[in-house]
Amino acid sequence: MLEQSVEQHLRKRVIAAGGMCRKWVCPGHSGAPDRIVVLNKQIWFIELKRPGGKSSRLQREFQSELRKQDCNVIAIDCKELVNDFIDTIAGM
Repeated sequence: MLEQSVEQHLRKRVIAAGGMCRKWVCPGHSGAPDRIVVLNKQIWFIELKRPGGKSSRLQREFQSELRKQDCNVIAIDCKELVNDFIDTIAGM
């Protein structure tokens, strides 16, 4: 399974739950998370990976900076984690 497949699944599930799932492009800042999800009055920064994939050092540093600002950040590497994430956030 490719990262793209996990990303498409996330997008479909977020939209089905009534949320927004936007691609994040952050010029000049390597390591930015792939998606911003707005769902159930919450904002999440999502790093997507292929199954078993790990965040790079730059990605981990960017995630750490977001967490220091009390932002919600999560890395997801499979469709099952997408489902768990949506079920928890949407309260399904």
